[in-house]
Amino acid sequence: MTRQIDAPQPGFWMIRLVKGGPEVPARIFRHVTTHEPGAPGNAMERPSFLVAEIAGEPVDLDDVWLRSGREITQAEYQFQVADHAHAREWRPRDAKANPRHAIDLMATALPF
Repeated sequence: MTRQIDAPQPGFWMIRLVKGGPEVPARIFRHVTTHEPGAPGNAMERPSFLVAEIAGEPVDLDDVWLRSGREITQAEYQFQVADHAHAREWRPRDAKANPRHAIDLMATALPF
């Protein structure tokens, strides 16, 4: 698929936030608002719109769409989001715990 830089499309990717940093899961998806936030009884009819997330956190569309990355499946995205959350809580020395920093090979634990 040829990517049009001015026309974001839904999908799932692994991207890097900084040069030499770890890959981070990102997605763009269509969001449909059915009711007012916090008031499920107040129905709202609006067209769907595109939303972006990096590691499960909302971000601007351009933060995902304008970065090059490798495409992944929805299952891989969900696994990676959970793994990043686990790293932040339980593996603070893991590069995934701080994706906005380049990987420090002297501080990263060995994989074996």
